[in-house]
Amino acid sequence: MEELELIKQSIKNNREAQHLLFNKFAGKFLGIIIRYVGDKDLGHDLLQESFIKIFNSLKNCKEINSFEGWAKTIVINTTIDYLRKNKKNKEFAHSEFIETQAGFLVDDEGFEEDLALDISASDLVELINKLPTASRVVFNMKVVDNFTHKEIAQKLNISEGSSKSNYSYARVKLQKFIKQYFEGKNV
Repeated sequence: MEELELIKQSIKNNREAQHLLFNKFAGKFLGIIIRYVGDKDLGHDLLQESFIKIFNSLKNCKEINSFEGWAKTIVINTTIDYLRKNKKNKEFAHSEFIETQAGFLVDDEGFEEDLALDISASDLVELINKLPTASRVVFNMKVVDNFTHKEIAQKLNISEGSSKSNYSYARVKLQKFIKQYFEGKNV
């Protein structure tokens, strides 16, 4: 079955079509979720929750031809909602702290952007997952999913300044992680 037909059949609650549609996008969407939460088991739970929302809302999808983008938005929003509500992530409520500390984290030695080109995608994701939750989420939203700082602030219920500070902090930490990665490779 083609994707469009899978979507049409899924709207009619055809379980086989829903299963095939799930299988078609599960890997890609799981990768997105894990980028945000850094935990594979939690990622699977959020993937299930996301697909329940997707299938329940599918009849409201106005642009069936842009299903993937529409569904990706649901996946990201479900993940962000979880992070905002989860008590372990009080970091968002205290992200103003990062704003006051970010000025002290400037890398005086500079950073060679070309180094990032010599790192595998899986190693880069692993380094991104080392970031504190708030910084990792803001970094993913800004760099990977192209949200503006204003949109990030609204979605995470933080100030724009906190979004910018978390992003700056994430960049500096990631630069240090990448530098350490290459120093370790040369040893």
